[in-house]
Amino acid sequence: MNKTLEILSPELFMLAIVIIMILFGAFGGCINYLIARQKAIRGDGKTDSVSLLYSVILGIGASFLVPLFLSLLSSDIIDRLEGGHTDFFIFGSLCLIAGISSDSFIQVVSRNMIKKLSKAVNTDGKALENSVVQSTQNVFTAAENAGQTEKGSVPG
Repeated sequence: MNKTLEILSPELFMLAIVIIMILFGAFGGCINYLIARQKAIRGDGKTDSVSLLYSVILGIGASFLVPLFLSLLSSDIIDRLEGGHTDFFIFGSLCLIAGISSDSFIQVVSRNMIKKLSKAVNTDGKALENSVVQSTQNVFTAAENAGQTEKGSVPG
């Protein structure tokens, strides 16, 4: 395990993840804005201009969906963040990509979550509640567990 990350408390670790999502999402939103502006100048895009603030907020929102997206893919990258700086860059890059393609990313994640919930409703009414609770717990506990310095301890 990386010595630098061992000294982070779970709270600071979560704060670091939130800061990464905000910064990379905002940067992705800026890139999205510049791409949309360039398309509008060339005449390839919408005629009404999108504001920078709108793009940044959408980028940050998409970035905050990355943990849910990773949960839908059963990825363990948040658990692996304690392993070193490389995984932080990978997570940050995913947040950047989400910010750049925020419109599409939000729609894809939303559609996939709705499909997952629909399957749970069709199977059993109680399964829906369990699925929502389990998905929510997976996202939060994965981030909390990644900040734990002791293996096997329960977040609390």
